[in-house]
Amino acid sequence: MQSIRIFSLAAFAALTAFVGPVAAKPNYLTCTFMIDGTPSVINFTADEASGTVSVFVPSSGHSRTVDAMFTPDQVMVDESQVRWEISRVDLTIARTIKMIDSTDRGQCEIQTAPERAF
Repeated sequence: MQSIRIFSLAAFAALTAFVGPVAAKPNYLTCTFMIDGTPSVINFTADEASGTVSVFVPSSGHSRTVDAMFTPDQVMVDESQVRWEISRVDLTIARTIKMIDSTDRGQCEIQTAPERAF
């Protein structure tokens, strides 16, 4: 019985090492920039498991999903016209508009995952 238990523990350890850590669920962020005294909101869904970030601009209804780089302290998205840097430490965000080399900063809040019907 002892040899079966040892084998089972060894098999479990090997399987765990092969499978790796459980993938994190997506994180939902609402980020606000102040533009000429008016708040401008952009929503992000950061999905580290897939290596993507979805960007949704509520004022225009425009959305897109782009590749992202996840580090322990930042999420970075480098699109053709805009670069986003979101701090995983204090939830600040920097948006650089490349054409005019202008960076503005905002603050994000973590949102709870939406309830799903299916």
